Amino acid sequence: PELEALRRKISTFLERTIPGMVTGGFHTPNHRWVMACALSHLYRRFGNKELLDRVHQFLAEGLDVNASGEWTERSNAVYNGVSDLYCYHLAENIGDDSILDAVRRNLDMMQYLLHPNDCVVTEYSTRQDRGTIQYMGDYYILAYSMMAIKDQNSFYAYTAELALSHADNFTEY
Repeated sequence: PELEALRRKISTFLERTIPGMVTGGFHTPNHRWVMACALSHLYRRFGNKELLDRVHQFLAEGLDVNASGEWTERSNAVYNGVSDLYCYHLAENIGDDSILDAVRRNLDMMQYLLHPNDCVVTEYSTRQDRGTIQYMGDYYILAYSMMAIKDQNSFYAYTAELALSHADNFTEY
């Protein structure tokens, strides 16, 4: 009860973001999925059809992931995990499990993009992680964990644990 006033203020703030969220843009492909995910969370909270329509506009552009599971930005240490996590929540929020196919392809691909010391391949990234020494970070822990539960997939569970075992080595951008 003592948090009710704060809850109302947060709800008011979120509701007031809707016009900007529905008309706003982004500058990189992965932000499309961050925006769509945020819109889907607002849709779940407020039920405003305009939010869902905007999500479907983004989805109509197609997911920017190839058949092998490579997201456009080729950022194995950062943006692949970001896209996976946000697409997972997007799929859950709007009830469209077909979105998870892209997530699965990327998570499956990542098993081939780890060096023997468990560092992520960054040599060909088009983003700020290019050529850096990185481990799978928080986004991967969450994406692999949630997909392990959803799919009852022991490989995903193992990979989530592998990523978690290197948590002290994460680099934050």
